[in-house]
Amino acid sequence: MISVSVENKNQLDTVLNIDGVDEIILCIDSFDEEEIINNFLMIKKQHKKPILMLESITRDRFNTFGHYEILNNNLVDTVVVQNINSLFYIVDNFKSNLNIILNYNMNIYNKFAKSFFENELKKFNHKFVCPVELNINELKKIKYDIIIVYGYQPLMISKNCIYKNKNLCKKDKYDFIVDRLNNKFMFKSYCKFCYNKIFNAYPTDLRDVDFKNLEIDNFRYDFTFETENEIKNVLLNNKVLDKRTKGHIINSIK
Repeated sequence: MISVSVENKNQLDTVLNIDGVDEIILCIDSFDEEEIINNFLMIKKQHKKPILMLESITRDRFNTFGHYEILNNNLVDTVVVQNINSLFYIVDNFKSNLNIILNYNMNIYNKFAKSFFENELKKFNHKFVCPVELNINELKKIKYDIIIVYGYQPLMISKNCIYKNKNLCKKDKYDFIVDRLNNKFMFKSYCKFCYNKIFNAYPTDLRDVDFKNLEIDNFRYDFTFETENEIKNVLLNNKVLDKRTKGHIINSIK
């Protein structure tokens, strides 16, 4: 199964017309409620499954959780959860037939952590995304359901807005910063929830890695600022990118 996450309408239009894409994930921090509903209808019309990815940082309980009213819409039956606050708010307040996917940044690194979440989510259908910090041998020891095989990995998520500190505002736009080695790191301000993400200079590309021993059949592609041609090249071309990183899939963090 192929899952694809997108952050704008152009990317959505591109993946909607690509055969082989089974699930399309919309990021709640990049679309407003009306856009999400309309786009979910489009995705269903193309006989693909729509999924909603929740915010990376849950800031203020009263301001942020108002966005969760969309979960009462029958169109939304599956969510990707990225932090503990939003997870337990959903567990306490929403229907048990909601499908929950725990993203890689939930830090489920071992059997003890996985057992804890399985117990907390026993009322819900749930799946686990492989942590990006573990290598392939470590991943074999724990049963995960989904692995991210492509995407620019966020290096930092900051509550402080880069633009706001300079008295400028470029709502929901991408820009970049450069390090001393002239590597370009893209970043974006997510104004809906008021945080920034700074991404790695090169995308993680694991399309040539053999995952058979992991018994995983759901492969996810995370698109951020890729163009239509770049998306098609990744999804339709088996050749890996010249400039890429394999993350920690070979050597984990020690």
